[in-house]
Parts: sequence; structure tokens; C-alpha cells
Amino acid sequence: MWHHLRTKSFLLSLFFHLIILFALLIFIHLHHTTVYEISGHKKITHAYFVSTKQIQALQQLTQHKEKQTKSLKKMPIKNKVHTKKSTLTKTTHTIQHATQKKQMQAHHQIAQNKAITGNTLNQLIQLIYQQIDAHKTYPEQAKAMHQQGKVLIKFILMPDGKLNNITLAQSSGFRLLDTAALATVQAASPIPHVARYLNSAQEFTIPIGYHLN
Repeated sequence: MWHHLRTKSFLLSLFFHLIILFALLIFIHLHHTTVYEISGHKKITHAYFVSTKQIQALQQLTQHKEKQTKSLKKMPIKNKVHTKKSTLTKTTHTIQHATQKKQMQAHHQIAQNKAITGNTLNQLIQLIYQQIDAHKTYPEQAKAMHQQGKVLIKFILMPDGKLNNITLAQSSGFRLLDTAALATVQAASPIPHVARYLNSAQEFTIPIGYHLN
């Protein structure tokens, strides 16, 4: 009888230890999983958080470039007399220069795709916000209730421009604004021309602000 009880106790102890070991193995596996496969596409290797200051800096840069373009257009063009030979030479030089420039841009873009940083990242952010601004609406009910705030939206940007896994990363404190921000990002998908800058799925977290003038 005593031997039977000892055997039963040993088996129960072994069973519980096996359960604990199995649970520990599952935890270690989940803890070390840092990248996820998204819809059969390449793995996500980076997550990007876009700040409000970064957006403002990009907007100021864009406005500065627009002013420079307008100033150049207003500059008077001097009358020039060209012979057929000089015109042909200039045209040939222009074509060669344009071809070389495109080749350099293509090589530069291939290099940039390996790591999304600097100018490539800024271009992607501008593309995203152009689409978002085109679809953004301020709920009339929220305006009437003087609701203002900033919503953080997280999503995965695919190389084809589609926005997947759109979720609320941080609430504005108002349901109307949160819902409007989510709907805006959903409507903005797909983002055009993303394939020029992106060759794998990447995660972004962006702010969408709602402010009354």
C-alpha cells in the first residue's frame, strides 16, 4: 500500500513538472518572436513612429520649395538668338544629362530600399499624408461639441500601397475623433507610388490632429 502511494505521488509530481516545463518553452518561444509574417509578404523589419514636429518640418520644407519654384517662374527670360547648330548641341547635351540623372536616381533608389532612412522615409511620410489629407474629415458633431485632440493610428504599409492592420494606438479622448481618424486611414488606402520607395512591409504609427481654428 505504501509503495503504491509513493508511485502515485511520483507520477503526479512528474506530470506537474512536465506541464510547467511545457509552459516555460511556450513562453520562451513567444518572447523571442520579434518579427511577423504579414499576408504572405516579406517580414516587417522596422517600425516607424512619425512625430508631429516631423510633419511640421516636412510641411515647411514643401512650402519653401513651392515659393522657390514660384520665384523662378517670375524671373524674366532674356531673349536669345541660337543657330541650328547650337540648338542641336544643347538639345543633345540636355538629353544626355537627363538620362544620366535618371540612371543615378535609379541606382540611388535601389540602395535606399535596403534601409528606409533619410529622404526615402520623408518621401513615404509625404505620400501617406497627402492621401490622409485628401480623405480627412472633421465630424460636425465633434465641432459642435468643441472636441479637439490628436489621434495616433498604427498600420502596416505594404509595398503595393495597401494599409493593413489599421488600429488605434492612442486615443484622443473623444470617440468621434478616434472613429473619424480610423475611417480616414482606411479610406486613404492604397497609397499611390509606394513601390518606388518600399520593397517590404513596414509598420508606421502616425498622428492625426483635429483642431478648431
